[in-house]
Amino acid sequence: MKHFSPEEWRTYGKGSAKEKDVLMEKHLLDCDACLQLFLDSIDDQAVEEARALIPPDFTARTCDLLRANTRKEERRPVRSQRKRLLACYAVAAAITIMLSGSGVFQTWSDTSRMNLHYNPTAQTVGKYEDILFNWPARLQEISNGWLNNMEIEKHKEVK
Repeated sequence: MKHFSPEEWRTYGKGSAKEKDVLMEKHLLDCDACLQLFLDSIDDQAVEEARALIPPDFTARTCDLLRANTRKEERRPVRSQRKRLLACYAVAAAITIMLSGSGVFQTWSDTSRMNLHYNPTAQTVGKYEDILFNWPARLQEISNGWLNNMEIEKHKEVK
């Protein structure tokens, strides 16, 4: 990593190092020592020039904007959120009742049972799901079987 001299940081701070600006900015993000050199190179004159660019009411306007944004967020009534949530539940319940009343769920249930009866691949899918979701229990059963066989072998009499 190439470090820059204090003189290079002073020229960067004054805006004279145009060709190296991007490289120096990236370097400032990575190198704390050079960042400290850059901050030390800022003199009182540069601070006063920066203050001249910022309007005197900048702080007050910024604080007012922040307060206005927080007030807007606070004004959201909790009632409207509750009403919206209640409406969503009511719509979901109405759709569920409508589908149940029309027999859609029963049709799906009957269709899936028929598919299991007539379609062997559906049973295979069930076997895969059984393997996928019950593997810890199966692993325990197999391990217990091996351990039991080892115990039996260990306790056999040698003739």
